[in-house]
Amino acid sequence: MAGDAQERGFMAEDAKMGNPIVKPRIGAGLMVSGWFIDTVGIDGSTNEEYAALGEQLDRDVETIVRALEAHFDVVFPGLVTSVGEAQAAVDAFRGEDVDAVVIVHVMWSDDDPLIRLISGAGSRPAMLWHYNPFRKLPESMTMNDLFRSSGSVGILQGSAPMKKMGFGFEFCFGAPEDEGVHKKFEDFARALSVRKGMRGCRIGQIGPRCEGMTGTYTDEARLLETFGAEVVQIPVSRLAEEAGAVPQGRVDRFVDGLKERYAVDGVDDASLHAAARATLGVEKLVLDEDLAIVSIQDLDEEMHELLKTRPCLWTDALSERGTAVSMERDTVSGVGVYICSELLGSPCMYGEIFTCDLGGNAIVFGHAGMHDPRVAGDGARIIKDMEYYQSDATAGAWQKFCAKPGDVTLVSLFCGEGGYRAVSFKGYAVPGVDKMPYGFPHAYIRCEKPLDYLYESLVRSGLTQHFSLCWGDIDERLRMFCGLANIEYVEL
Repeated sequence: MAGDAQERGFMAEDAKMGNPIVKPRIGAGLMVSGWFIDTVGIDGSTNEEYAALGEQLDRDVETIVRALEAHFDVVFPGLVTSVGEAQAAVDAFRGEDVDAVVIVHVMWSDDDPLIRLISGAGSRPAMLWHYNPFRKLPESMTMNDLFRSSGSVGILQGSAPMKKMGFGFEFCFGAPEDEGVHKKFEDFARALSVRKGMRGCRIGQIGPRCEGMTGTYTDEARLLETFGAEVVQIPVSRLAEEAGAVPQGRVDRFVDGLKERYAVDGVDDASLHAAARATLGVEKLVLDEDLAIVSIQDLDEEMHELLKTRPCLWTDALSERGTAVSMERDTVSGVGVYICSELLGSPCMYGEIFTCDLGGNAIVFGHAGMHDPRVAGDGARIIKDMEYYQSDATAGAWQKFCAKPGDVTLVSLFCGEGGYRAVSFKGYAVPGVDKMPYGFPHAYIRCEKPLDYLYESLVRSGLTQHFSLCWGDIDERLRMFCGLANIEYVEL
């Protein structure tokens, strides 16, 4: 990707913005064949070498459990060496209501206990860890060394019953100290946590649907079925009432804070106060209704008549809550912004592809509306609402910025006839390119794939014009989340 290390330096700092997650509870199914105990005799063996193998196995198990505990709340009922112990593990997992199961062939294991674990896991998500105790094999291996690393045999052998049973799983490969192993655990934990957290999530839909954009219409029943999310219908009149009830002192303090934080360019005080009051009205609804996502029909005539503008600013309370906001009442795209933000642990930007630069293989991405200022690069300021300043009773106010630079992924979440589909593609948000000095908050993004391929693929897939702009490594987490939620995932 284009751009040097200095241009991308914000990424390390941005990682500090991550939101902590509650560790998902997983059942650890650690497997070793009973043959090692009954025949080799590692448990209480009088053979010094095999007795040492038993002691080493105990240490290996402790190492595995510690590696898992760095990312999960682990339920480990003990080694599984038989069908009976597999059933006891399943009972423990059910009793503790684990969110997922992690299966590890610590050493070679038999199929029957594995089959019992798989059957007992039911519909719970699973991860299969190809564990190896050695980062690098000894120059000369003893039988104990070979036995300790024989999980490779077990996992390949176990693939036969897993395939026949249609057992789906995430896959992890490596030694407990491997960075890639812990990255895989971290991604799985985040995906599990976000998936679980979506249940009971409240989405506020403010105003009617946007009639000119049929792809944005909401299927509330499918939102509930897929995510467990509840839609709260909020008429524009209520937003106007909440905005009107905000004490004048609160509006004044908010405006003073905006003036301290941003340069205000060409916006009169009356317009800034009207925009601030409208935004604080949205904040009031978020707090009162406990909304994680807000979808606003900001083109609605009644909204502009009652508020004299539309909400296009932001408050600290929304950042603290991790609220996602979408405009033109594209609720599903707002859900996409929320999911991507939660998966990353840092805010993503809602927007659309305004146009493309054929010569630069780049797109201009942005949108009017409410944007978390943490997605902005340097030089953010407040200007008038460039779409409605001539027609509304006030000139309004919105943030004008170029989005922060770095490697990015654009994600479309769309609900079609067959269910939800997420489509993603990659690019680089170029620093220092401001295509609209007096226009929308936006980013100039150099695309990884050719524009003709991207446009044809996107149009053939079917979607709305709205995307989530994501900074950071989201691919694995998003793929895992889509698998957990039964969403089709397409990476272009």
